[in-house]
Amino acid sequence: MNTKHTAFKPIALSLLVSGLMYSAATQRATASDLQIYKPPEGGKATVVLMLDTSGSMDDCDLSGAEPVLPAISSGTTPSYDRVICESSQTQTVTNYLFRQHRTRTGSGKKKDPYVYTDTWTSCLPNTTAKIATACSTPLGLPPSLAGLSPSALSGDNRGIEYFSRTTTTTT
Repeated sequence: MNTKHTAFKPIALSLLVSGLMYSAATQRATASDLQIYKPPEGGKATVVLMLDTSGSMDDCDLSGAEPVLPAISSGTTPSYDRVICESSQTQTVTNYLFRQHRTRTGSGKKKDPYVYTDTWTSCLPNTTAKIATACSTPLGLPPSLAGLSPSALSGDNRGIEYFSRTTTTTT
């Protein structure tokens, strides 16, 4: 039985890929519904600003927001009241800073007592979950844990503890 093998042709493949890239790059982008006043001009950006004066947005819609000044009339037709609001919102974030992995060797018997070994790693900045891959930079010595809160894992991860700092910000 005779079978012919066709040799791979890199030139044909590169021409095909180039043609697909060219056709994708030359397609025109469609404008959204917001661009209704003036068609876009080549090489220039079109910015549309829409101001809602329908009154459907109530004073200080944000949760916990309060007006900070009396309402000011817009002086336009139709007229509307401008209200400046200030919101006070609280956000709490827990950042994990260190991971401790405690391993135990020995049988616990008199001739072979338990020996515990701690391996410490630091976590990437802004780590907000207990993820081992985010806490993988080895530390030679145990870190200072002043002001940090421990949180141990359970189940198969016994012996692993994360140390975190919780911060609360009000804006």
